[in-house]
Amino acid sequence: VSIWTKILKDWDKQLSRLDKNILLIVDGAPVHCLEENIELKYIRIEFLLPNAITHIQPCDQGIIHSFKCFYKKGFISNRIDAYDSIYNKPNENLPAFTILDAIYLVANAWKSVTHETIANCWKRTGILPISNNNNELPIQFQDIEHEQVDELNKMIAKLPIDNPLSANEFLHLDD
Repeated sequence: VSIWTKILKDWDKQLSRLDKNILLIVDGAPVHCLEENIELKYIRIEFLLPNAITHIQPCDQGIIHSFKCFYKKGFISNRIDAYDSIYNKPNENLPAFTILDAIYLVANAWKSVTHETIANCWKRTGILPISNNNNELPIQFQDIEHEQVDELNKMIAKLPIDNPLSANEFLHLDD
């Protein structure tokens, strides 16, 4: 049994207890292949057409941007706390950033990506209707995105480094 199949079966059981049906939209990646005998009662899976991937790219990018912003804010906060813990202690080394730290940051960053962010990213693709019948994202969503970047800029300014990157440079460093 593949990891994908196990995840789907476990999720289907959870949904059965909640008596909740969902639609899961996935791409055609080889890992998303369904085994022939899998029966899901509460999950309906629809596969995107290969040419649809470029159409929903703004969705991926908006969600990824929000996730990365939360993750990198957490990372900088971790490093500031690490520097503060050894400030004026010349014989102490900077505490390491561990894999466990990264796992916690990933979990917290994903929890911080709001349902509104995900919905607005889907609306941006044109797949879902926008309630006010225009293609503009709500001002509130745009403000939240700018707030995250502004907060990140402020945190970067606290780091004890010369010539720091801007928040946007830091966010897109690994693009």
